[in-house]
Amino acid sequence: MTVKDKDILNHLTKIYKDFYGSSEIFRKGYFKYSVDEVEELIKKIINSTGESTAAKNPIIRDEIKLITNEDMAKKFYIEHLTYNKDEAGAKENCLKNISLEELKLMYTKVYSTEAKTRATKEELLSLIEKYFNGIDRALSMKP
Repeated sequence: MTVKDKDILNHLTKIYKDFYGSSEIFRKGYFKYSVDEVEELIKKIINSTGESTAAKNPIIRDEIKLITNEDMAKKFYIEHLTYNKDEAGAKENCLKNISLEELKLMYTKVYSTEAKTRATKEELLSLIEKYFNGIDRALSMKP
């Protein structure tokens, strides 16, 4: 929640408080909630949104942030993103150990372009696999 959002909520609370006591303008029972209930709710909203935005920012491993070339990317891929394709749940287990943001960053480092915003973990892993498998295949055909 931005500072402006918080300011708007606080201003609306002030307006509610000002009009709550005006019995000549509004009929009795017009305001369903007391001023204290409204203020408490606004405080909860402001405090809870700060916590949820902090939780939404996932931690990206330094190993991925420090990748600067193809060799480093391949080393990370081999160590963390390879799995036995014959095993039933191996790919799912591999995907559990890495976040979507980490895969997007890895994709960006490998392809030098941003990943689609709606790309899934499985799609990104497949694209990264194709990249390194394609290079290996091309190198194996080299005379």
